[in-house]
Amino acid sequence: MVKVKISSKGQISIPVDFRRRMHVEPGDEISIIDSGDSLIIYPSKKYDPEELKNIFEELRGSWHDLEVDGAEYVRDIRKGGTRDVW
Repeated sequence: MVKVKISSKGQISIPVDFRRRMHVEPGDEISIIDSGDSLIIYPSKKYDPEELKNIFEELRGSWHDLEVDGAEYVRDIRKGGTRDVW
């Protein structure tokens, strides 16, 4: 994770290692998706914004209960439960 500051004009600087890895050059456009409690920033030239938005909408909340469910599975197994585990 990298933290950046927002300027008084609402601007941020994208660190050079991210720009290089994503092949983002001066003048390129980026897209931002509001994903509830986070923002997803990606180079516009590489991905279809609507397709990504749909993917993120489908995945929203998918991981919310994984830790709780995993712990429940372990407790059940330790008690000798018969729940199927894959």
